[in-house]
Amino acid sequence: MVTAIVDLPGNNVVLSVTVPVVGPVASLTAVAAPTTLRCGEKSTITITAKDAAGQNVSDRTLIDIATNFGGVIGGTSLTTGAPVVPISSAQAETFAGVATAYLLTSEQHSGPYEVVVSASDFPNAARIVQQVMVTCIIL
Repeated sequence: MVTAIVDLPGNNVVLSVTVPVVGPVASLTAVAAPTTLRCGEKSTITITAKDAAGQNVSDRTLIDIATNFGGVIGGTSLTTGAPVVPISSAQAETFAGVATAYLLTSEQHSGPYEVVVSASDFPNAARIVQQVMVTCIIL
């Protein structure tokens, strides 16, 4: 809390305001819905990012998302600098601590897809990593 006291002759004015301090990403939670679907359909991946105090991270915090086995994550590129071919990768931004991505499964590959989400607010800092599995079946 920040307190300011304005000293006026005969009358003091006291103003107080609470300023939240939000830290870097300390934990990620990834949830897929649905976790089992028909091949060729999409699953929504919802990622929640919190700081060490359990608060939502700042808006526009970048989250990296990657998948395998012919799945597609729409977006730009992975920020780790590592090659991602043939893995599909993208970035999503948080708003109120939540980022959303979509896994598009292949009609050619049935079985599990691994979706890995990660974040690091500082260069050379340890990455926070979480994974979720989605399984598609051919009907």
